[in-house]
Amino acid sequence: MVIFHGGEAKEVLADRFKVGSAGKLALYGQGNCHGVSSTMASFLLPFCQILGIDLKYRGGTSSGQRGNTVEQHQWLEFTCRPSMESFTSDLWYEGESGDPGCVAESIDSAYELGAGQKNVGGKEKGRYPNGKCIIGTKSQPLSETDIQ
Repeated sequence: MVIFHGGEAKEVLADRFKVGSAGKLALYGQGNCHGVSSTMASFLLPFCQILGIDLKYRGGTSSGQRGNTVEQHQWLEFTCRPSMESFTSDLWYEGESGDPGCVAESIDSAYELGAGQKNVGGKEKGRYPNGKCIIGTKSQPLSETDIQ
């Protein structure tokens, strides 16, 4: 799956799938942040327990902006068990910037605002989740084997 390239204009590739099944989208699709994160979530959700992750589908703002009502961007957040370390996975930014660090970025780095840091593509870093977990994703209760 590839993204609609941002910048001045979106590049729409006519031969790629834009809607339909997650399988077609994953193999030969094109999408925006919502499309790529939804497709990835559809593959991860059934295997969260086996993979040892808590998956959260996040919406909010990006590029250093803050806001709790308008969603301008979507990404995935996951917590690994038993370490309880959390990461974001922003496949759209990875495709836009070419920065592979966006695939699994620590939440400390991903949610850092106002630092003026830029990613590889030159965009200001910093996502701001609006607090809502979309499509029923949520943190699971701690278990006795989790590191606190």
